Amino acid sequence: MKIITTLLIKKMLSRNVSAVILIELIFLIPVLVYADQATGSVVLSVKYQNGDLASTNPMTLEVYQDSGQIPYQSIENVDTNPYTISTLPLGHSYKIKVLENSMHVGYGIIKLDTVKQNLDVTIPNNVGLSFHVYYNDGKTPIVGATVSLKSYDGIEWGHSISDNNGQVPTMWVATSANYSEYYSASFSVGPHVHYIVTPLIPGSPSSQKVDIVTNWPPLVENLITFQVYKSPTTLVDSSDGNLGIELRDIQNNKVLGSPINQRGEAYLSNMKVGDYFLFVVNDPSDITGGYKEIISEKISIVGSEHNFKIFINNPELNGPEINCGCVAFRLDDVQDFYLNSVQKEIIKQFQDRNASLTLGIIGQPFGKDQQLVGYIKSLVGRQGYPVTEPAIHSWDHQDMTKLGKDAQFKEVNDTATKIKQIFGIKPQTFIPPLNHFNNDTLDVLRALDITHISYHVHTSEPPPFTKSTLYHFPATSSTSSIELQGVTPWRDVDGNKIFEEIKQAIPYYGYAVVNMHPYEFSNYTGLYTDYPNATQIQQLDLLIDKVKAAGYRIVPIEDIDKTVQSSVQNPLPKSTVNQTVSNCNCIAFRLDFVSDRYLNNVDLAIIKLFKDKDVGLTAGIVGREIGQNAKVVLALKERAGNNNLPLKLANRGWDNLDHTQYDQEIQSASIKKTEDKIAGMVGTKPLIFIPPFNKFDNSTIAALQENDIRYISSSVALDPGPYNLQDAVPFHIPQTAMVTDLLFDDPFYKGTINDKALAKIKISNNHNGFSVATIRAQDFAVKDGDVYKNQVDTQSLQSLESLIDFLKSSGIKIVTIDKIPAEANSQKFPSWVKNMYSYYESGAISPDEMRNAIDYLITQNIVRNN
Repeated sequence: MKIITTLLIKKMLSRNVSAVILIELIFLIPVLVYADQATGSVVLSVKYQNGDLASTNPMTLEVYQDSGQIPYQSIENVDTNPYTISTLPLGHSYKIKVLENSMHVGYGIIKLDTVKQNLDVTIPNNVGLSFHVYYNDGKTPIVGATVSLKSYDGIEWGHSISDNNGQVPTMWVATSANYSEYYSASFSVGPHVHYIVTPLIPGSPSSQKVDIVTNWPPLVENLITFQVYKSPTTLVDSSDGNLGIELRDIQNNKVLGSPINQRGEAYLSNMKVGDYFLFVVNDPSDITGGYKEIISEKISIVGSEHNFKIFINNPELNGPEINCGCVAFRLDDVQDFYLNSVQKEIIKQFQDRNASLTLGIIGQPFGKDQQLVGYIKSLVGRQGYPVTEPAIHSWDHQDMTKLGKDAQFKEVNDTATKIKQIFGIKPQTFIPPLNHFNNDTLDVLRALDITHISYHVHTSEPPPFTKSTLYHFPATSSTSSIELQGVTPWRDVDGNKIFEEIKQAIPYYGYAVVNMHPYEFSNYTGLYTDYPNATQIQQLDLLIDKVKAAGYRIVPIEDIDKTVQSSVQNPLPKSTVNQTVSNCNCIAFRLDFVSDRYLNNVDLAIIKLFKDKDVGLTAGIVGREIGQNAKVVLALKERAGNNNLPLKLANRGWDNLDHTQYDQEIQSASIKKTEDKIAGMVGTKPLIFIPPFNKFDNSTIAALQENDIRYISSSVALDPGPYNLQDAVPFHIPQTAMVTDLLFDDPFYKGTINDKALAKIKISNNHNGFSVATIRAQDFAVKDGDVYKNQVDTQSLQSLESLIDFLKSSGIKIVTIDKIPAEANSQKFPSWVKNMYSYYESGAISPDEMRNAIDYLITQNIVRNN
């Protein structure tokens, strides 16, 4: 260090650096020299309270120097106990924290004055948690429940299954010395049915029995109605044929079934809590041999359900998870001069049967075998179906998880470039070698605008099949499996079993992907030969034919997400019956959670936009969070202080808390307190309630009636229709979409973003009678990393402005939530009837008077009640 500093000074002198600068540098030198001060080490022994040395799996140490708040050293994966912590400067105090995973279990303090000192830290013994899981009667055990025990930061400490007595093997956890740290236990009887217990804070250092009584009944005995629609508003009837429903478990085994009556309804009861597939089928008893699956959706039953709806011709209304009803076949390891006759024979079977195929091409050894490459090129260049899709299978078949991000980028990009050079198209699907990938892989695919990845479900469980910019479509089955690679040949898997796996995968994942390799279809004579195995080829032919005969469409992987519009296997004809839902031909925008502090500049910019456009906006107010910022209060008072202005304030309660956790009295007090504050602030009483988290219950409704709140706006997920837009008390007008959904360039709709938004609004209006889109300030704020800044994202706000202009030009009215009933009924009632809703809103007539007026108009045949 001294030599380097001396040379630096000499060099600066030679360049006539001023003496003042040199003096400043000289004063810095001692600081640099002290970096070489003497160091010592601490030999740390971590012991349990009984004196035994603690296990190091998993142990982390954090070393703090003096009063520092940032670790001087962090030592992960401690592998010995005692453990020597070296290179600690002498003359300092050190606090050494001991962590098991991320739980702080103890610490010790030492003043390091000599080269080597010992420190003992005592930590609590681990605690064993022995869970016993029961249904809500407290005595019936839940068999086969999946139990996951995690610490507060999401690290899993234990994972197991309950036995026939509902008992779970003991899970051992650390006892934290930090009172803010805790555990959570999740008990699930299906992918979407969970009961969570938190916080769990272990007690005495021993095995503890923990009885978990869930809120699930041993048997769901209430009668559940299943309504089957052939259009967004029309139920099926006897003219649509002999239809039925089937309830199947997640292994696709039939549990219950029922015919659909002439009113389009079926009824089931006495089923266990869990996740199910709901199927609509033709000829459920197969009396005429016409049995066929028409459509399916995933549902969860926990005991509180009374009604489910399923839409045959409008699968987009069945929920966010998508089901394409399709199968993709994937041939991996496509390359030059290796079993090329076998590769060509496999590809030919798909061509002969008009079935699409995805080819996983290894970039480096591909492109020189003109016989193989020329054949594939002739197929890739064809228009229409079947599609032969070239996919990226890396450059040289390396395990991506063993490579850094830059190396992964090169593997994918080089192969994509080569495929583009040979076939003239950019590949959209990546198949990772060995089905291994990590987050770096996903980052690389996004950077290269690769939109699909296909691994295997045994490698990683894919995310739900919803609209995405990077789709995960892993293989759900394989035509062969290997026992010991390099020792035994590939072992054939029965084609019937593969077909059963396909039938299970489609309702569960929304698709099925079958993985194949060339050598599975080669004659094996101690080595794989370039002679197709006739038996295996025949089995493949039969499998393809069987899939097609079942009504499943065979598509390339890149088209799975584009096949959704064709997902219904046997759709019913569109109904010509007049709609029974009033359609307001309008939309209300709902700005949630306007406050004094959080992103208030963004809130005010959104409010100003709607004012400038002279269209309606409903803004939700949490009582405690408003009233102190003069700028915000003034803006609200100017724009919401008169019922005729296009901004309506909605009551969100005093605190942003789930109101269903409280009784009617507390809910009513929260609503009243906020109502009074808003009225005092802007001079008008709010008539709309937006429940925090969209949750409400019967006590909420009673509290609203008590406070003369006329409208409640939850979400369609928590407040399903049909909706009474004539004389309800209160009117239920829930959120039907997030505004970000409307501004999303949805691949399942045609046209511009605004065209797609309009299509979604029209679907909602036809189905619900109205549309309500929720706006969140953070969606229009500048984002710095994970932090939202109180600054408007101009581009996002311009997109919203463009949508508003487009809707106005398209004849869609933009109104406040309280105007929707009047707009809906003005479409079928005489225009003067609309005035009654204004009287009702202003309080000039009561809810009962409003209802009586509507009833009178109907009985006198002045208006029709559709």
